[in-house]
Amino acid sequence: MTIAKVFFKLTIFVLLVTVLLPSLLACTTDNQEEPPFELLEESSDKESYSLYRIVLSATCSSELFCAAQNFKERLSKQTGVPCDLVYDTEQVTQTKNIVEILLGNTIRTASKKAMMDFRENDYLCQLQDTVLVLGGRSDEATLAALDRFYDELLEHATAQSILPKEAGFLYRANYPIETITIGGFDLALFDIVYEKDTSESMLVLAKTLQEKIRTDTAYYLDLQSEAEFHETSKRIYLTHSEKVPTGVAHICFDAQGVVLSAKDLFGISVAVKEFYQQLLASVETSDRFGTSNTITTVNYEKNELALASIWIDPTKDTVSELIRMNDLVKSTSPDLIFSRNMSETQRALFYEMIDDQYHTAAEIEFLKADVDWRLLDNLGPTATLYQIGNDANGFLLLSVGDTPTEKLLADLPKKDLPLLIVADLSCDEMWENDCFDRVLFSASEQVSFSLWAEPNSFLVIEAMSQDGYRILSVERVSAF
Repeated sequence: MTIAKVFFKLTIFVLLVTVLLPSLLACTTDNQEEPPFELLEESSDKESYSLYRIVLSATCSSELFCAAQNFKERLSKQTGVPCDLVYDTEQVTQTKNIVEILLGNTIRTASKKAMMDFRENDYLCQLQDTVLVLGGRSDEATLAALDRFYDELLEHATAQSILPKEAGFLYRANYPIETITIGGFDLALFDIVYEKDTSESMLVLAKTLQEKIRTDTAYYLDLQSEAEFHETSKRIYLTHSEKVPTGVAHICFDAQGVVLSAKDLFGISVAVKEFYQQLLASVETSDRFGTSNTITTVNYEKNELALASIWIDPTKDTVSELIRMNDLVKSTSPDLIFSRNMSETQRALFYEMIDDQYHTAAEIEFLKADVDWRLLDNLGPTATLYQIGNDANGFLLLSVGDTPTEKLLADLPKKDLPLLIVADLSCDEMWENDCFDRVLFSASEQVSFSLWAEPNSFLVIEAMSQDGYRILSVERVSAF
């Protein structure tokens, strides 16, 4: 073998050793497991963030607010970065060194986009540029997402990165009703929209629809005014319309969703009730619901009642007082008259004056003959139950001569109609019940009744109060 060949082989050997030596040395070390996200984390030389800002829905529950405060403290302790907590309605500054964490169903665009088709129990943890979307449409789903974040991801949060790249999670729950569609689109893509500068009663109606959908179907629809709606989703729109005849409600399907309209609020509630019944029926029958450019009309009767109270001044001439009261009754034409401080003689004389217009059904009331009312039950010497209007759009009226009791309410027949309670003011104590709102109360001797009503069911307006004569307008505001 020549010297040249030997030199050539030595050179090749040295080169091979140089290349393979690092690998040979690595084989002699222990084979340690990598942390789950170590290879995905940002490099240590990346600039630290100056602030983590947690953004919370202004309508969140107190439970979620407390959880957000705890999250703020834990994240700051983990990363060494200060944390701020703000509502989504607050004006805040944004710089490249601030990371926002949208916790739950905020009004921010990133939240809306990420949770567009979410239902009640769905949630996610997703990083979008420098914005972290964490939670779901309901507060319960957001709390579940927060617990999972603590278990899986909090320990990896740093001053340079709140999440390792590609990390996060998405959870879809199972539901008894798999899918509901309107016009071929998933119900989750719809918002409930109400008129700009709407009334409190309209807002209550919209919220009631939102809650019924959530409770019965687990779909969690957003609620917003017409001014906030930017047509980025479908909508269920509740609105007044002067084009719709009185006593008629419309359900109109179009490319944007559905419009529920009528001339008055009660009519809109009738449209909402019919729409919701059809929606649930379509689930059971698997029929297509919401064909575009179709209109459904629903006829209804609006039930209003004028309640009057008469108080006879014992210091004045009885006949003159009764004549004056009769003149007031004829000029105002109330539907139901209460006369609790009349003597039997005074009552008989007054009834002779008005017997061509009114009937008497109890010891203290006169009811107008042409009003759609019927006596349902005499529950005792001082308690009478009436139904005003029909079974679909009417309401119940309970007249009591003393403080209402829980036993009295328990004895009422079961009906799917709201209840208005008219109570004698001679009772010594005020009545409190979580199921009823005190609509009207006065300590005046010249007022012979006070009112309690089921919440969000009635509109009561005092139309007149004059020398012992008082008249109120009572209107049922919602059929839903």
